Amino acid sequence: MPMTSAGGLARSRFSASLLPERDRIAIWREVFGRTNIRLEMNTLNDEPFYCECETLSFSNIAVLRATSSAISAARTRELLSDNRHDISLVMPLKGRAHAAHAGKEAEIAEGEAVVLDTSRPGPVYFPTRSEYINICVPQAALAPLVPNLEDAAMTVIPAGSEPLRLIRGYYQLLCSEDAPNTPETARIVSAHFHDLLAAAINSTGHQSRLTDSQGIRAARLKALKADIVQHAYSADMSIDEAARRLNISPRYIRKLLASENTTFSELVLNERLTHAYRILGDLRHTDRSISDIAFSVGFGDLSYFNRTFRRRFNATPSDVRGGMYDERPPASAQLQ
Repeated sequence: MPMTSAGGLARSRFSASLLPERDRIAIWREVFGRTNIRLEMNTLNDEPFYCECETLSFSNIAVLRATSSAISAARTRELLSDNRHDISLVMPLKGRAHAAHAGKEAEIAEGEAVVLDTSRPGPVYFPTRSEYINICVPQAALAPLVPNLEDAAMTVIPAGSEPLRLIRGYYQLLCSEDAPNTPETARIVSAHFHDLLAAAINSTGHQSRLTDSQGIRAARLKALKADIVQHAYSADMSIDEAARRLNISPRYIRKLLASENTTFSELVLNERLTHAYRILGDLRHTDRSISDIAFSVGFGDLSYFNRTFRRRFNATPSDVRGGMYDERPPASAQLQ
């Protein structure tokens, strides 16, 4: 899993099931473990070995998400010769983990996370079949954001940590098929992850500098826009319902969007109009009436739909359906 990528978001997928069964564990341990991610990997029981991994790298951050049978993964003294100085955040999504690192031991429950230092030896055990995420960031990128970062190893971050929740949500957005994939996007996303990781570590007792940092605000904004994309077509979509789903207040949503000179209702309206535009221009939907399309994307009043559509695109719905207007609509709210 490369720690850098030449362009935007670099993705890879690895599957142990593609390897010959007789040599599966040996090949996986040597090629994927020792060579690729620089970890000594071993099975913990006699069950058939299973491991499926997806990696996402951008700028100087690498994220691995895996589902595997019971295994251990360790930075051994031999592997430390690569002189990697990264901070690794290990998060069990299903199952639990046990870490022995920097002279300490810790149990990490499902939904929690542990901070590890890749410049020090020590194993992480997943005693049962588990699903987990591992995020690696250079120590140099986090050091200015986390006081006494050298003491953060083996810090356990509770499952209820808001920065941890935002990290998981942000990662899910980046895994979507329409996530932007440019060097500039990679740089911005990297900065947000630095802030969120620092906030997660600081929230455990380190001096807090990032309670409402740029990274957290950006992640909340991404989560809000993703929620709008998912729920905008419901006629009863409201700021109160979005706030409930995201566990923030309507007042905070208004404040968040005011910093971008927009409002919740404007984003919802834009998403509905944009989706209607796409449907109208799709030949697969030529049998649907304009009123049916308007109601399906959340409008309750056809006159209001026609009026706002024309104001938004300088064309009527009939123009778009008839191919008289070929300007592409803007992207949806998600990940803009």
